[in-house]
Amino acid sequence: MKICPICKSNEITDYMGAQFGKYLCKRCGYVGSLVLEKER
Repeated sequence: MKICPICKSNEITDYMGAQFGKYLCKRCGYVGSLVLEKER
């Protein structure tokens, strides 16, 4: 499970189709390549 490093939300999606290796947080709007990963 991917988690936003800013708001700790799990509403993470690929940014621009994952072309650039970045993620988008739907909750706070964070865009970046750094995300936290957690086992379910």
